[in-house]
Amino acid sequence: MELETIFMMNNIKEGLRWLDQAEADMKTAGDCLEDGNYYASAFFTQQSAKKALKGSSKGCGRKGTVLPTWKSSRAARPFMV
Repeated sequence: MELETIFMMNNIKEGLRWLDQAEADMKTAGDCLEDGNYYASAFFTQQSAKKALKGSSKGCGRKGTVLPTWKSSRAARPFMV
């Protein structure tokens, strides 16, 4: 197997791992919302969005750090409609 193919497979696995975590954070956000814990719900929703963007980027083959934590809103702009 070529090195490039191995690299892409690893990126896809890493991207899926981030997307799984994003889904878990969104479930936690929903649970917090149902309990009336709005601050925690907002926090987990924001974390879920960041992880989903990072997972999507990783899965597309981007190398290295994809989204610096303090620039997430700027990094998300190309994805906004």
